[in-house]
Amino acid sequence: MTGEHLRAPGAAGPPTISVVIGAWDRREYLLDAARSARSQEGAPPDVELLVVKNFEDPAIDAALHLLGARLVLDTTPGVGAGVARALAEARGEVVCFLDDDDEFAPGKVASVARQFAADPDLVLWRHGWRPIDARGRAIDGWPIHDWPASPPTGPIELRTAADKRRSRVLPMYNLSTISVRRRPLLAWAPMFREVPAASDSLVFLAALATPGHLRLDPAPLTRHRVHPSASRESLGSAGVRPPSSPAYLERSLRALAAQEAMVRGTPAERWAHWIYLITRIDAYLGLAEAAPPSAREYWEFLVGALRERQRFRLPPLAFALARRLFPRWSFDHWWALRRWMHKIDAREVDMGELFSTAEEPR
Repeated sequence: MTGEHLRAPGAAGPPTISVVIGAWDRREYLLDAARSARSQEGAPPDVELLVVKNFEDPAIDAALHLLGARLVLDTTPGVGAGVARALAEARGEVVCFLDDDDEFAPGKVASVARQFAADPDLVLWRHGWRPIDARGRAIDGWPIHDWPASPPTGPIELRTAADKRRSRVLPMYNLSTISVRRRPLLAWAPMFREVPAASDSLVFLAALATPGHLRLDPAPLTRHRVHPSASRESLGSAGVRPPSSPAYLERSLRALAAQEAMVRGTPAERWAHWIYLITRIDAYLGLAEAAPPSAREYWEFLVGALRERQRFRLPPLAFALARRLFPRWSFDHWWALRRWMHKIDAREVDMGELFSTAEEPR
């Protein structure tokens, strides 16, 4: 079913769902993503598959049509504009985002339907993920942290403004782990268009700033692909090489500063500043041309890591401070340390080879 007969918003019954895949230039994994969205166990029969992309490819488009996808061509620069277009075009009450290089685990869409049907006030549901390589094989020992220490045994509920301000979890790693109720997020569409980068964090911040309930769940229902052509917008906090272009770095930091201004005075304000600081430190670790953080930024990062109970942020901070004393220390030194700390098998994931040819994001 292609979505033309979706139930009207507000009607009785489970919420209708749109799976939205955004594809910007990259093509090689798009069909895998679409197939994972269509081969869902227990999914409602009227799930819409919407693909928003900035290119046309006759072979890929034909295969997507066979999967029942609705295609939207949008060449507006910036991923934020694509997110805004997706929110406007989607016909479901709930939008499940899926990056073109990621995959849904079996049962993901059915879980989304249950979550939003059971809680009419639920605005955002974010779940966990597992990393896979370019061939779809699981990667063990990947040093990316979503939780303050170890994953919680169950979902974390953020219902009140106080809950949102006090939360110790930063659950916005990538869009493929986020599902939102579409109507509340539509009000933020103009802001998405103004901020071309870091759309995953803006979706999370917009939901935090919106009245309603957020649920943060450790269940790993997305397979996040790590590969040479991965967009670098969300890789910095992983200890992976951030953007190699100073221009892109400046663009990302400007986008995050703009997001902070947009949510000032809301429960999302503290988180917006914390996201900016994380990116600031990550960029300095991975980009030789990056200016060092200021003394105030170092101090705020230290206070934030302790306040948010995110002790895994302390090694990057220590390395960033050490780099001030030893300017020749580079990302390669930092990654070697991370590999040793997390016992990552170099034969399994050769990060130097993996990211040395990574292309610039759109």
